[in-house]
Amino acid sequence: MTAMTTTEYTISNTFDLEGIDIAVNGYPKGHKHQAFVPDLDENYRFRRDILMTVAAWWQMEESPLYLWGPMGTGKTSVLLQMAARLNIPVQLVSCHDRLETPDLIGRYVLNDEGGMDFIDGPLTTAMRFGHLLILDEIDYLNPATAAGMNGLREGLPLTIPETGETVRPAEGFKLAVTGNTNGMGDDLNVYPGINRMNQAFLDGFAGLEVGYPEKQTEVEILKSVMPDQDDSVLEAMVSVADSVRSLFMGNPNADEDNAIEVTMSTRTLVRWARWRLMADNHPKPWEFSMERALGWRTSPETKAVINGIIDRVFG
Repeated sequence: MTAMTTTEYTISNTFDLEGIDIAVNGYPKGHKHQAFVPDLDENYRFRRDILMTVAAWWQMEESPLYLWGPMGTGKTSVLLQMAARLNIPVQLVSCHDRLETPDLIGRYVLNDEGGMDFIDGPLTTAMRFGHLLILDEIDYLNPATAAGMNGLREGLPLTIPETGETVRPAEGFKLAVTGNTNGMGDDLNVYPGINRMNQAFLDGFAGLEVGYPEKQTEVEILKSVMPDQDDSVLEAMVSVADSVRSLFMGNPNADEDNAIEVTMSTRTLVRWARWRLMADNHPKPWEFSMERALGWRTSPETKAVINGIIDRVFG
């Protein structure tokens, strides 16, 4: 199969990161697999250190990439938004413990004539056409299913058991996975259902921890939602988020006696901002919008703690 034509993109221009005149390969817009390219979010803000690592992996590393960190830190979105700007076609799979190998490889389905056709799954499609395969929340996947993909780390061909066809990875095929843990399990039970991954599976990956953005980065993200709001208010919102994160039971530095069951991701912070825009006429707009964004899924005790933080920060 003929490989797609590549083209070079400059990181400074493509990702709005000044001073980085390094070129990275992508594809020209309008290629034959453009329908698989993620939608571009014009307001997305790349974090320099995260983007540089992911772009270097895309450009040079043969091993698959494992991005891990707390929920809502942008692990999946950095992959999708890099792909959107480089016109990389993507197969995205949300993992869970009932996902099985045939869901990834493909299966026979009934056709209009009453016969059976084999339909490629996302793994086979990605390998056949040179797409980026993203397995989202890989640590929810049954370790036995993950172990069945060990050959992908070595660039080995895939044999489809049902048809006997051997699919060799086309140029451009890469595998990236995301998880809330680094594959070593969740001893604190912060993320119920997380599995401990097989070490043989993990051994083939390059890895990167993705934490919460720097304060100024989150301020800039909020500014894209609340462009007319003063920076001091946006900084106060980030301070509330940081205070909630410091109390989260998943934070190793949290006081065990005062820990709370939720954290505040950047995604939740943005949701708080959106609801705050609609709450000007509410007597307690910050508390009201926080209830919509986060408070609804907390215990009464935690809700009181979060509202106390808001009162302290905003007065």
